[in-house]
Amino acid sequence: MNYALRNIVLIFIFFFILFFGYYYLFSRQQGQYIPESWAELDCIHPILVSTDDLQPPIKKGVILSLNQCIPSKSSLQIGYIIRFELDSRKRLGIITDIEKEGREVSYIVSTSNLDEIEYTVPSQQALAYTVIE
Repeated sequence: MNYALRNIVLIFIFFFILFFGYYYLFSRQQGQYIPESWAELDCIHPILVSTDDLQPPIKKGVILSLNQCIPSKSSLQIGYIIRFELDSRKRLGIITDIEKEGREVSYIVSTSNLDEIEYTVPSQQALAYTVIE
C-alpha cells in the first residue's frame, strides 16, 4: 500500500472512531443495548426515532440501539422498549402490561406517551428490545 493511501485510510479510521466515541459517550439515549462481546455485534438493531410520540423516555432524532437476539421472547418486562411487527408494519413502543394465558404471553404496548394507542402484541411478534433507564 502506498504512503498516501495508507494515510487516507488512517484518517478515515480515526474520524470513524472519533464519531462513534462521541456518539456513545455524549449523544446516545442512556440505557441502550451495547454488545458485551464482538460475537454479539450482529445483535445490534439500530433505528432512527422520527416521531416524538414516546417522549420523554425516547427522544425524537436519536438512534436507538436495540438487541434483536432475544433469548426468550416471553421474558420481556414492563417498561422495555420493543420493536414489533403487527399488520405487516414495524412499530416501536413501550411495554405497559403483560397478559398470560397458559403458555401464551402477550404484551400490551403503548406507541404514544398519551396512552391513546395501545396494541396487544403476541410475544412471537417482538423483533428487538432495549431498556431505557
